[in-house]
Amino acid sequence: MTKPIILSTVEWKAIRTQLHKKYPPSYFIRGKMKEKLGFTVREHNAWYPNAEYEKQRREYETAANDLNEMNLLLSLPPDKGYTVREIHLDFYDEKKKTMFILTYIGR
Repeated sequence: MTKPIILSTVEWKAIRTQLHKKYPPSYFIRGKMKEKLGFTVREHNAWYPNAEYEKQRREYETAANDLNEMNLLLSLPPDKGYTVREIHLDFYDEKKKTMFILTYIGR
């Protein structure tokens, strides 16, 4: 399997609309999609940490020389950031991936 193509939900919706015009509905069943189109679709929530929070955390990690400072580091809330919904297209054939990029992404 090659490295996936990562798309935003808006990009995927536009490409999916084009694919639905070109291929019959049966091609969009996971197994047949892999066989005929060369890829499967995977939804993913990517985590992007808050830059200021990460800077503060790195400073604490650098300064954490003893147990008390390490406890301070561990007390920082771990949820400072945000998620973004992404669509990952997992390709199983390099030739089909190249053709897909040229047809749908290279426009």
